[in-house]
Amino acid sequence: ALHRVDPVAIAVMGGLGASGRNVLEGGKLIVMGLDLFLPRMVANVPGLVGGVDAVAIHSYKPDPSDMLADLGWFRALLGRLLLGDVPIMLTEFGWHTQGEPGAVPEDVRAALYTWLVERVARTDCNLLGIAPHAWAKPEQDPADPEHWFGLADPVTGALRASGLAYAEQVALFEGRGSKPAPSEIVNAC
Repeated sequence: ALHRVDPVAIAVMGGLGASGRNVLEGGKLIVMGLDLFLPRMVANVPGLVGGVDAVAIHSYKPDPSDMLADLGWFRALLGRLLLGDVPIMLTEFGWHTQGEPGAVPEDVRAALYTWLVERVARTDCNLLGIAPHAWAKPEQDPADPEHWFGLADPVTGALRASGLAYAEQVALFEGRGSKPAPSEIVNAC
């Protein structure tokens, strides 16, 4: 239906958590892993095969190399569902600086963004796009990790070190960096 209204629009299935793990609570399934959810989704809506332009996932692993592994795992899952050529979008990823578990200092977070963004765009995963979790968050509750994913100050908009690291890597990839962009393919898929 989207393509009939706007032939150049990109139909993205997603915002899917990159996990194959089912979560049970009191014997009841409360989180369905993608390896169970996606086959059911494709079986119930067969038009998805050939009808979507991209599939989006979210990944929040502490180690950015595990995020690359998520892309490989997800690409293999899509292949089993006859969606193997559909581009992937990594539409949420990142690290928070306060709130537990997993908070990292800003300088560490900047290094994590640099490492991941420098590599993720060069993967063999047919990646259409990436987006960090949030540019700005409220930063009001030190115990709530959701308040601390922002790459910019929520009041002034000034980029934090992690925001600068992200922007520098995007500029490098787009050919606007201070040196030529790396061109070697990163084998993740």
